[in-house]
Amino acid sequence: MESVDRIHMCAEVVTESICMLKLLEAIFAVHGTHFNLDITLQEAETIALSILKQVMEEKVTPNNVDIAKVVDIAKVAPNYHLYSPSEVEAVISRL
Repeated sequence: MESVDRIHMCAEVVTESICMLKLLEAIFAVHGTHFNLDITLQEAETIALSILKQVMEEKVTPNNVDIAKVVDIAKVAPNYHLYSPSEVEAVISRL
């Protein structure tokens, strides 16, 4: 791998890490005191996207947001379901 490719890859990782830190900061600032183990999947989806909406610079749409949920954690490599654009739109419509 050339050094330019390594620099580009590191920049992507740093950018993603900064975005995740901003998201975690918002989660604790907005919902940290409201944590509840009995939360429903629908509530979790709505909270996650509302926080994401607060930290994103552009509008939240099915074109720039992916949602996935783990459907089987019993396996060594958990299976997950990646939401379709219409499923993402349904979550966005609850905001």
